[in-house]
Amino acid sequence: MSANAVIDIARLHHVLLIPVESLAGYGRKTTVQVLSHGLPVVRHVTVGLSNDLEAQITSGLKPGTRVITAKASQGVLPFVSSSGSGGRSGGGS
Repeated sequence: MSANAVIDIARLHHVLLIPVESLAGYGRKTTVQVLSHGLPVVRHVTVGLSNDLEAQITSGLKPGTRVITAKASQGVLPFVSSSGSGGRSGGGS
């Protein structure tokens, strides 16, 4: 017999969430790549709470910014996700 449990450590509402795979760096030097006029541009961001899938961005991005979530390589277009507000739960950072 087995069981799975989800424990909410924090519940966030109306926050900017992006996929964690779009983050690069650690601590105060965390960055993301965004599309600006069709080209990737590095932006410094501040990360709040996060879980295995999403991270809260407390500064450095605005809702609707197109965040690159996969590394671009020659001949391959990056996957782009629009950052947005969400009301999902976040685990420890």
